[in-house]
Amino acid sequence: TTSGFIIDGCDTAFVDSVVHQKLGVQINYNINNPGTATFTIDGVVQAMPYSQNYWAGETISIVANMQPNWLFSKWRTYSNSVLPNVNSITATFVANASDSCMLVTDFLKAFI
Repeated sequence: TTSGFIIDGCDTAFVDSVVHQKLGVQINYNINNPGTATFTIDGVVQAMPYSQNYWAGETISIVANMQPNWLFSKWRTYSNSVLPNVNSITATFVANASDSCMLVTDFLKAFI
């Protein structure tokens, strides 16, 4: 928005700006049982532990790539909901609050 104002022959232009304020959130990523999987965040494999800042409301895609002899168990977050659910190896979540996102794994076992 631009507006003008004249006082005693002096012409002054004022520029008003609108500032969009967004909440920044930090997400810390890690794997419970280090070395059991790789963590793909928004299509990029990241070395764990990993931390990234987002704007609140951003959607993040996560994928677990399991190492041999290890089983995907679940995703764990404290505040942000994982979709479609925490038991889906490929999932997304919306970063609405600073949080941790942990990939929980378990050793693959067979009983006879």
